[in-house]
Amino acid sequence: MQLPSFVQHLSVLERSRLIKSKKRGRVRTYEIAPERFKVAEDWLAARRQLWEARLDRFDQYVKQLKAKESES
Repeated sequence: MQLPSFVQHLSVLERSRLIKSKKRGRVRTYEIAPERFKVAEDWLAARRQLWEARLDRFDQYVKQLKAKESES
């Protein structure tokens, strides 16, 4: 990966506040912001629960269709 594209990725992460940077002279140091990852993790967990429930209902529906089909 070229340095400019790497820096671009870092700037996207910094704008989303997933990382923080400090500049000292010509050196910029990046660090992870773990509290922001917790927000993302919580959001993903909620989506995971939603989709697991939807897929469970779909699975039950397919099983019902198969049962009806085998009765015919």
